[in-house]
Amino acid sequence: MAKYQRQFLIPYLKDVCALHLALHKLQKRLDTLEYQKHSLEKGVHHKDKPKEPFYESANGAFLLGFGIFTVLFSFAMFTLDIDFLGWFMVLGGIMEIIMGAVRLAHTTRENQNKREVYNYELAAYQEVQRKNDNARKAIPGIVNEIRECRIEIESVKEVLRRVYYANIIPGHYRNMYAAVFLYDWFSTGMSDDMDMALNMFVLEEIKEKLDRIIRNQEEIILNQYLQLAEQRKSLEMQQEYASMMESKLNQINASNEERNTYLAMIESNTAVTAYFTRANYLTHL
Repeated sequence: MAKYQRQFLIPYLKDVCALHLALHKLQKRLDTLEYQKHSLEKGVHHKDKPKEPFYESANGAFLLGFGIFTVLFSFAMFTLDIDFLGWFMVLGGIMEIIMGAVRLAHTTRENQNKREVYNYELAAYQEVQRKNDNARKAIPGIVNEIRECRIEIESVKEVLRRVYYANIIPGHYRNMYAAVFLYDWFSTGMSDDMDMALNMFVLEEIKEKLDRIIRNQEEIILNQYLQLAEQRKSLEMQQEYASMMESKLNQINASNEERNTYLAMIESNTAVTAYFTRANYLTHL
């Protein structure tokens, strides 16, 4: 059975938990930034470009012209003393003029309405394009922050690799949910048995429960580490804490293998504190 002194185990597990929570927060920020970048590239405001409307031809103009021609031609009938035909043509021409004028006016009004609607929709579309172009000016800043966030994520992963090198937690359980569970298990109970805790994690792993713990504890634990890092900002303060823990280690009866394990835990805390000391990007999230 893998049992550890709680005075060394709990700070170590808190280190692991804090790093995973930092990684979780950074990954959420990265996802948000990449979504914002994609949205801005695609266009935050959406509006389809309007299609040029189909304008009706002014077919009333032909009838109007023909009516005028008919009226004028009717005067020739009068000169030939064909009064009946002349008056008939005058009447027909006037009717053609009226019908042509009405049709022409209606077609012109319809085309004008279509043009006004099109111009309105086109102006709205152009305004949306202008807003999108202005919004895209933020993309370079987002790209820079994405780059910064990815660098920070890799920094956390590197510290996690160093912390896990102590080989306290088996590889299968090196994830955020296991880290949160183990820290909660040991910090709220009296157990010192890692194997028992891992067996309980398998039996009790409920994602919803762990998500709730993460939501409740993420900011608390990260703020604690950021404040602690500020207090131990100097290398001397970090070395002082390591010396204090080594002094505690010297007071317990431990084999060489156990001593090396505890020393690895102490060194892990130094690495974690050093990371949070320089985590300027994370501080401002």
